[in-house]
Formats: sequence, structure tokens, C-alpha cells
Amino acid sequence: MGILDWFQNRPARPGPGLVPDEVVAQAIAKAVALTNPRLKFLDSCEKTLRRPVEKSVAYLRDAILALPPPIPVSEAGWAGDPVLRAFFAKAAEVPAALARSRELRAFFDKHAELAQACVVLGTSYSERSARAPSLQGDVAQRDIMQTVVDFSVPSVRTCARTDAELRHFLGVQSFEYLAAQAMTEIAETREGRRGLEDNHSLIRARLRLLQQQGAASGSLFDAPESIEQRQLENRLLENERQMEARGNARAVLEYELECLRKVLENPEDYLGFENKRLRLSTLNVIMDEGSADAASDVAFTLLNLSGVPKARYAFVIGCLGRSDAPRVKLDLANAERLL
Repeated sequence: MGILDWFQNRPARPGPGLVPDEVVAQAIAKAVALTNPRLKFLDSCEKTLRRPVEKSVAYLRDAILALPPPIPVSEAGWAGDPVLRAFFAKAAEVPAALARSRELRAFFDKHAELAQACVVLGTSYSERSARAPSLQGDVAQRDIMQTVVDFSVPSVRTCARTDAELRHFLGVQSFEYLAAQAMTEIAETREGRRGLEDNHSLIRARLRLLQQQGAASGSLFDAPESIEQRQLENRLLENERQMEARGNARAVLEYELECLRKVLENPEDYLGFENKRLRLSTLNVIMDEGSADAASDVAFTLLNLSGVPKARYAFVIGCLGRSDAPRVKLDLANAERLL
């Protein structure tokens, strides 16, 4: 049983925080392996991470179970599906986007027996204010300031055999994203300590050189201690003070464990799934519910990534046939011209 696998075949959703011990143990092992495998040598590691891991897994489980069911994705279905019309300006863009997906091609190549796949069809998401025409029927009345939604470069990157398997992949990727956020903070601390250690070595090397020079010339010149040597000794003391403040190896591990605990304890601060329904015009202008302008209800999930880097993605779970994902045709004439 892998992370989040356990909920796939359960007849009902369990209560919050009820995550099997086996899943918790595997999730802890994965989080530790992704951040710093040496964390497992801390006696407090499992105890410190158990509750945060339970919280993160339960949070992701509930969010991913709540995602809407798959929709058909195909060129033929573009005209009748508001989501596809919002994501793609015209029907021909659907197979073009599917053909560009290396992940989708690799999936069908690996599973030659499958006639269809479940995928995550995603696009970057942003909103902007712009002047757009207000329509009454098919007649433009006037330009007014409205909010336009931009869905940019739709693509398929996650593929699976079934809806349940796809949700499992989403859960694993989301959990790995949380671990990566802890890793970002840890990496910054490591870089700072590495800089102090490198600086410490350089100062000590320069001091040894000055001391050797002083010893070699001492019999000829009874010269006082150089100003540079005193400055270097002061810098060395300050450098050692800063390194001591950062702690020894065990203190560093405990700090990294705390970074991981903090992220897993607060998964909602780093990523969130929001099932949205917007009434959009053919130009992807957000319309009021009571508006008489031509519009359609578009339902999708908005993924808010609040960590590093920050991003917003709109996506739907889709299902498509092998024939809906055409192979990329090589333009040999243009290739020869470019060569």
C-alpha cells in the first residue's frame, strides 16, 4: 500500500485524521528521503513527523477525492463542452495540445493494450481587467471594464490507466511538493553554513601564511604583529561565533526536521485545491449570474501553489482515447531548410 492508495477502494470517506499506520510510516520515510535521509537517525524523527504527516495526507486525500469526475477530451467534443471551449480557442487546438504531450505518447507506448487514458489537462490561470464588449444576443452593445480569465498553453503531463490511479498520482505529486517546500528552506540554511565553512577555511589559510612569514623573518626583523593578521583573527573569531550559533551537526539536523514538520503541519499554507464554477462568455469574460449576455458555466479546479515558486493552475481530470492523441508529424521540408 503506497501513500494515498488506501482511500481508493474504501466504500466511504473516513473521518479526518484517520490514516492507517502503514501509510503514515511510508509517508514519513518518503518525506525524510526527499529532504535529508540522515534525519532518520534522530530518535525524535518519527514522533515529530507522525501527526504532521497524518494531517497532510488527510488534507490531500479529502481535496483529491472532492475533485470532479473525468470529462471526455477530444476535438469532436470541443463544441459541446464549456471547459474545452474555455481552455482552447478552437477545436483543432485540442489534438494539437495532446500531440505535444511527451508524457501522453510515452504512456500509450508503454501500455499498448490500453484504448484510453485518464489525464490531467491543465493550464496556467490568471485574471486581468480589460475593456470587453457587452453582448445582447450576438450584438455588441458597448465596451465596459470586465474581468477576463486567461487560460494559457493547455497541456497534459500526468497520465494513468484509471481515474483512481490518476488521483493517486496527484496525491503523491502534491505530497512531494510539500516536501520540496521544506527542502527549499533547508537548502538556504545549508548554503549559509557552507559559506561560513568556506570562509572559515580561507581565513585560517591566510592566517597560517602570515604566521609562517612572520616566523621566517622574525630573526632578522623584530616586527610587531601586522594589522592584517589582527583583522583576520577578529574575522575568524566572528566566523566561529556565527558557526556556533548555527549549531553542531545534530542541531542542524534538528533544525531541518523542524522545517519539515512545520510544512507538513500546515499543508494548506502551501497548496490548495479549489473547485470553481465561473460563468464565462465566448471571450472568457466573467459574467454575472443574472447577465443576459451569451455565456456558459465552466467548472474546473484551481490549484493554488503558495510556496516556491508561486503559481496558479486550472485543470480538469479528463479521459481520452488513443485515437484522440495523434502522433506528431515531422515537417521534413522545414527541418531541411533550418539545417
